[in-house]
Amino acid sequence: MTNPVAPRPASPGPAKDPAVVWGRLLILLAAVTLALAFAGANHLYGTSLRDDYSLDEEELARGTAGGDTLRRAGFLLLAGCGTLGALFGKAGRWRAPLLSPTGGGLTGVALIAMFAWWAASISWSDDPPLTARRIVVVGLFLLGAGGLAKALTGRQLVIAAVGAVSLHLFAGIAVEAALGTFVPWRADYRFSGTIHPNIQALQLATGLCGCVTLSGIFRTERRLDARVNVWWLLWGAVLLGFLVLTKSRTATAGAALAVSATGLTAASPATKLLSLAGGVAGATGVLVAILLAGVDPTEDVRDAALMGRTEQHSSLSGRLPIWEAIIPYIAEKPWLGHGYGAFWSRQRVDAISDDVGWPLSASHSGWIESAAEIGLIGASLMAALLLCGTFRAAAAIRDPVRPGDPLPAFALALTLLMIANAFTEALIHDVRLVPCLLWASLAKLTVLSDLPRASRAVAASPDRSLR
Repeated sequence: MTNPVAPRPASPGPAKDPAVVWGRLLILLAAVTLALAFAGANHLYGTSLRDDYSLDEEELARGTAGGDTLRRAGFLLLAGCGTLGALFGKAGRWRAPLLSPTGGGLTGVALIAMFAWWAASISWSDDPPLTARRIVVVGLFLLGAGGLAKALTGRQLVIAAVGAVSLHLFAGIAVEAALGTFVPWRADYRFSGTIHPNIQALQLATGLCGCVTLSGIFRTERRLDARVNVWWLLWGAVLLGFLVLTKSRTATAGAALAVSATGLTAASPATKLLSLAGGVAGATGVLVAILLAGVDPTEDVRDAALMGRTEQHSSLSGRLPIWEAIIPYIAEKPWLGHGYGAFWSRQRVDAISDDVGWPLSASHSGWIESAAEIGLIGASLMAALLLCGTFRAAAAIRDPVRPGDPLPAFALALTLLMIANAFTEALIHDVRLVPCLLWASLAKLTVLSDLPRASRAVAASPDRSLR
């Protein structure tokens, strides 16, 4: 008589797998932490009610003096969670970037050197105590970014980025609806939510890049089971719609550049050639059709490029007078600058605001801002970091040890987006959500090494249900 074979216990499905549950929880915690931390630090409830969505003189003065309670609480929350991630995160190990041939050594060194230069500017700052306070904030900010990079896998980091952007979008829609300012059918409407439309646009463009890379459309490996996740593309289309509603020309053009360039980088040589030929042929065909129809496209193209915003377009929406007013101050200390966070003293804010005719406390250019605060040396370090980061991320896209990892494509798209944004906004020089995601992504490709290949599958298992 044979003994019956005992039935094998059924393995838990993905939804009940503890690793999957923990992975989902970790992503949720990271997204909520980022959203809350930067909402407290940088967002204001009544932004959409303000003229030009700008701070008033009292708020500018308070920001120059060092911020408020919500801002401090936001960065303390970010740093606290970052500390936990740095101590207990298991998605990578710290390393000396120059000691690893695959660690993107130049990018890692440039990343460390730029922030070290910011800290060193205390010694020559116009206001050393103010610069010291700003460097403390930068330290909390970087602690949060580093902890995020160490606690999350590449895919989890990109999902958390999209989640944080989406939470800010939901909050912005709710606030505008409550204030009665959500009127997208009006010609002069710009979606802002709780931050300036240009900053909101940069966040939405970041979320769009994240959705496109998560969809798998830029996947370089060719597998029979590889599929494009349409749901990520659909949510990306929603973010694109709100991006257009911000009417931010730089962010919209930067998103188009970032997504297109990243796609071409990930594509095969044949696909690149076909894309180039198809683009040229398509553009030529459209132009010929317009001319044959007897239509003058000049005015329509101009209106489309300006996204309906024709005010001060000849001076880049008033930016040229700002840059002209700041350049003499850069000439005073060209190499070292006036110190990180110390350029916009109350006296200079008043003087430059009087020169341009409206209150402001930023240069609206990452390159001008860097030259004014940390000098041409600091601006050169930032340029070197962005250039090296672009090449590092592009190389990592085809790295055979990163099959299916969306982080390299996301890092490349985000770096290109920030390069474009730095020409007309100073956000790359600030402690905000998108720079935090950029520095975390580059850190994960440089100063953090991935888990050993044997445990890579275990680290990726929390993400299965989100592919």
